[in-house]
Amino acid sequence: MPLANENIEVFTEGSVDLLKELKEQGKRIWIVGGGATNARFHEADLIDELILTYIPTMLGNGIPLFRKNDGKSDWKTEGVRSYPNGLVQLHLVRS
Repeated sequence: MPLANENIEVFTEGSVDLLKELKEQGKRIWIVGGGATNARFHEADLIDELILTYIPTMLGNGIPLFRKNDGKSDWKTEGVRSYPNGLVQLHLVRS
């Protein structure tokens, strides 16, 4: 996959250890994933910012964003953005 910037590196498999190492190096990390990916990094206390996108479609059931036993964490709303097609994006940062 060609990248628009040489400062971007793509990993298709990530581990908690890799993420900790990148954070210790002061790297900014963008994670795209589902419930299992989110849960793994949330449980390791490695997520400090979230961008959630609400899509106004009822699926009936689906994959949860986090597992039920992930524990409580507090977040501050940094911004909300809505789009003409009905999408709403919520930008949250860890309190």
